[in-house]
Amino acid sequence: MYETSMWTGVGRIYAAGDVAGDCEIRPPGLVTTGQAQALRAVYSMFVNEWPISDFRADYYGLCPVAIWTMPDVAYVGLTEEEAKQRYGEGLVATSTAPYSVTVRYAIKPQEGFVKLVFLLDGGRVLGCHLFGEDANEMVHYGASVVNSGQTVYAVMKEVMAGVTYQEAYRFAATQACFQVAAHGMQGKAKSRL
Repeated sequence: MYETSMWTGVGRIYAAGDVAGDCEIRPPGLVTTGQAQALRAVYSMFVNEWPISDFRADYYGLCPVAIWTMPDVAYVGLTEEEAKQRYGEGLVATSTAPYSVTVRYAIKPQEGFVKLVFLLDGGRVLGCHLFGEDANEMVHYGASVVNSGQTVYAVMKEVMAGVTYQEAYRFAATQACFQVAAHGMQGKAKSRL
């Protein structure tokens, strides 16, 4: 499989979706992933090349996963365990905010939470994990945060347009900022010794 064009390498046969197998556009098996792959295939069929400058191999970044159960489960990016393996045990932390901290909860109480996985050095968000009503809609903001390399400081400053459970992102980020600041203070104290 030629991942940037979705060409199979045989004749004029292109593949998209589940039949494409393992591909750089993650995660495979999602309808939206198949749509992204189909776009590449059609573009390659009729234009004969995939414009690297417009649609790089990493164009789609980390795709969010939405599991349509009751309640919803959604995630994007690294899990806490994956982040610790990649960056080290002492450099990764998490912050979780329950839906009950939002104004929306007062209007429509539903159980759920937003969990951020982030680096203690600088606060870059590595993953977002959600559970509860609207998690499958809210994960897209998390995907934007993770894919653009935003920090918990940027998320903390975000003002949501409506009274939604999405406010939990800001609460989780605020708690994360305290952890990042404490980590920085410990580093300064160690450097003085």
